[in-house]
Amino acid sequence: MAGKFFNIKKLTPQTRLVMGLLCIFMGTFTTLLNGAAGSLFPYLFFATSLYMLVGIITTRWVKYITLALYLAIFTILWRFSDEIPHKLLFTMPCVTILLAVTYFATKRQLRPRDRRFMAILSLPIIAIMVATFSHRIVEKSTADRIYSNVEKTPHNKVGLLLGTSKFLRSGIDNEYYGNRIAATIALFKAGKIDYVIISGDNSRKEYDEPTDMKNDLVAAGVPAERIYLDYAGFRTLDSVVRCKEIFGQKSITIISQRFHDERAIYLAQHNDIEAVGFAAKDVQKMSGLKTKAREYLARVKMFIDLSLNKQPKFLGEKIAIP
Repeated sequence: MAGKFFNIKKLTPQTRLVMGLLCIFMGTFTTLLNGAAGSLFPYLFFATSLYMLVGIITTRWVKYITLALYLAIFTILWRFSDEIPHKLLFTMPCVTILLAVTYFATKRQLRPRDRRFMAILSLPIIAIMVATFSHRIVEKSTADRIYSNVEKTPHNKVGLLLGTSKFLRSGIDNEYYGNRIAATIALFKAGKIDYVIISGDNSRKEYDEPTDMKNDLVAAGVPAERIYLDYAGFRTLDSVVRCKEIFGQKSITIISQRFHDERAIYLAQHNDIEAVGFAAKDVQKMSGLKTKAREYLARVKMFIDLSLNKQPKFLGEKIAIP
């Protein structure tokens, strides 16, 4: 059995298919996350996938066409690997073409069950491409708009504090909440913001993010008359758009953790709002792992919402800030 596994020529078409698709998966993942020009890993994965998958094809002309298409796609990825926006824009269609070519080139050599398996295995490749593409686009387009030093943060009349729950479901304090409160207090006392809009969820009577945050800000010395509450900030999109449409603000400082700031600023840019972000202290990596993973999905959802021109759940009467 061991000899059969290490002798590549004796591998069954099904084994070659699995190994080839896994190599495409790893090549795509390493290209999107780490780039390609400075690393051979993406191309070692792609070359291995080529060797595995072309070996399944028995028709000579199909094999040559597949080889030519693979080499063309590798060349495109290599050419644009140093330019992040181009690399990302090219990687998704290139690898999608790669999967389609592989499917049609090998379909005669594989049983229907194997072709279905190939289609199913391709789904996580495409899903990771979409999620990583969304993440990197947002990250790169907002990198120069986020500050972590209070003194270097530019002044804006209004700071938009994005709400979150004060306590976790387990009943312990939510570090995201506490760190956002601390960041808002620091900005206000340094004169970087004059007013605070707290935008959060109050969809249930017993759950009131804005009021909890206001109480803690007032207790820390922020005047109550400088705080405005937005009870319909059910999502980040609602909070950002309502800041402009309800409170009339076109230039704001968004206050949350960096990953949240990035998405909020991206939304602001697409709604003609001049926004910068102040990055509140993050939580420990393991504690925030679930939130960070959910952020990838939230960014995909954001792009869908933007493409569909999604609007806030509620608007309402305008509120003037002096």
